[in-house]
Amino acid sequence: MPIYYFSAQQIGSVTEQVAHKIGQATASVPIRIQVTPKYPNDWHQLLDRVQAERAGEQPLTVHPILVLSQAEPLLICYPNWQNHLPPAVTWWLRRLEIKGPTIYPVCVHEGSGMGDSEADIKQCIPAAKLQLGLPIRASRVELAGKAIEHWLVETHFVGANISTTDLKKRSI
Repeated sequence: MPIYYFSAQQIGSVTEQVAHKIGQATASVPIRIQVTPKYPNDWHQLLDRVQAERAGEQPLTVHPILVLSQAEPLLICYPNWQNHLPPAVTWWLRRLEIKGPTIYPVCVHEGSGMGDSEADIKQCIPAAKLQLGLPIRASRVELAGKAIEHWLVETHFVGANISTTDLKKRSI
């Protein structure tokens, strides 16, 4: 199963860590959703750019462009930005060459859970079959092994024999 993730940081983000933990537990290689131009490191500049993108003022080039089979589900890891999907993920979803994909969302947050991100996904792809999402608090990502384990088993990504110890051994 393909795992796609987005982070404004170039390397080492919590979202990237979560995507890799899931990838290791499922024998999948996470694929980064990238944007051009890259996001600024300065927080205020980042907020200004996100506001402009949400208003449609700044075009983004988003990679990779996907053409998937109808049966291939998508697991998407992303941060919660102001209670919504990041604009890059929104634009990426709108460009998918597939109708009605099965989507498993994983949202990294700092207190707002999934926020409105699941509604955002449905707005991007109304025919999407949205599955059980996994909210992970960024400040507690090191303790999230049990939640990830439970979610992977509940969504049938892995069998019930995976352990939190295995996730810790395999984590970044």
